[in-house]
Amino acid sequence: MLFGGLQALALVSVLIPNGVQRWDWYIAAIGFSLAVAAMWWLTPWRRLPTWCRVVPLLVATAAIGCLIHSASTSTGLGSLLLLPLLYSAFYGARWESYVLIPAIGTAQGLIGLSNHDSGIVLTRLLVFWVALLVMISIAAHSLRRNLQSTVDNAKEEARQSAVVAKATRSLTASLDPSEVIQNATRLATDLTSSFRISARRGQYFAVEGEMLTIVADTDPTGMSAAEVRLPIAEHPMARAVIATGQAVNGPLDLDQCGPAVRAVLEKFGVTHGAYVPINLHGKLTGILSVSGRGEVIQPGVFERVRLIGSLTEMALTNAAAHQVVEEQALTDPLTKLANRRELERAFARLPDRLPFAFIAADLDDLKGVNDRFGHPAGDAVIVAVASAIASLARKGDTVARVGGDEFSVLMLDATSDGVERLAGSIHDALSHIRLPSGTPRLSIGACVAAPGSDTGLVQGTADAALYEAKHRGGASTVVKVFEQVRPALIA
Repeated sequence: MLFGGLQALALVSVLIPNGVQRWDWYIAAIGFSLAVAAMWWLTPWRRLPTWCRVVPLLVATAAIGCLIHSASTSTGLGSLLLLPLLYSAFYGARWESYVLIPAIGTAQGLIGLSNHDSGIVLTRLLVFWVALLVMISIAAHSLRRNLQSTVDNAKEEARQSAVVAKATRSLTASLDPSEVIQNATRLATDLTSSFRISARRGQYFAVEGEMLTIVADTDPTGMSAAEVRLPIAEHPMARAVIATGQAVNGPLDLDQCGPAVRAVLEKFGVTHGAYVPINLHGKLTGILSVSGRGEVIQPGVFERVRLIGSLTEMALTNAAAHQVVEEQALTDPLTKLANRRELERAFARLPDRLPFAFIAADLDDLKGVNDRFGHPAGDAVIVAVASAIASLARKGDTVARVGGDEFSVLMLDATSDGVERLAGSIHDALSHIRLPSGTPRLSIGACVAAPGSDTGLVQGTADAALYEAKHRGGASTVVKVFEQVRPALIA
């Protein structure tokens, strides 16, 4: 708009007396100017080859040349020939300027010939004009490149700052170690992949004995190696990190890698990598890495990976501490079984479509053991019984200690036969336990219920069954089937 407006102003200014001397050239200048406007506004430039972009500038040069030729020699319009070059320098590619410089020089030479300039004057004019155009082109493109680089760097710094802020919030907010690791892997990849480069791959290795396990990875290609196990001895970078406890960065030499590691590197096209140790409670438990495909991990990028590594260590420490607190809040400290609070949570998680059973168990004569042998002996009985029940319960069932000598089992997808078998197995296991205080005995009451049954009533029914088992003399089992009482229909 600005360049077009300036050219339109030049067209109008020539009409001032004594401006136009050659009307045919002035009309040609108007025609070329209209052609430039039509090409600029009506041509779908994005769908045309890039070389087509220089055509309007060449036509604009012709328009300016015709305008200058149409006027007298004292109009002072010669500087307008700089317009196409300046536009190219500001918005176009460098090669466009190199195409325009001969065209502008030719236009200036033709103007000089039409003015009957001498050979020396014309030569001087062309030499200085071309030199001036070349200087302007080089300076403008260099300035533009430097400004663009500054803007790009500022954008990248802003992007990295945003990612670091996001990483800090995301990592410190999560209290699940697996989620922390997944977030760290993704954020490390985002942080080290600039808006120009997005081919970096992030991985998190869990260090387990002599093996590395890829527990999380992020790859713009969509490929994944999650759960792949690799020998530490085959990975020279991992060996260096574990041996020194320090982060390492550099090219990956396939000749120094073992076959399993080499196969993974070749599959993903990885050539360079930065590896950062992750320590938890003073022990190296993992390695966070970012790998490049044919691209060196620059020192600045390496520092960012180390920053994410430090944040990951803090987040994993917080998550581990939270797990300990959560475990203490939901676990019986003596037996390590679930406590009453965790049992209530298990009831809240019951599926709506599966039958379930609740087992209430009570040690027989624990008070007598405590009185005769002392409370440590009573605790030993409790631990032995808890271990026996836990070892026999199915995976997914909840085994809890809900009182001094009381245990509970919440069974999913349960049947009366299944409850009878579990109770029989528990009695049999206890009969083989030999303690200084004797063989422990257990009374068991159970209730099997249909999906959606009232859990409070089911627990009450199981307690009634336990009471019945106690009155049978202990070391016995009573199983009841819960029947939901439905309100009578009013006719």
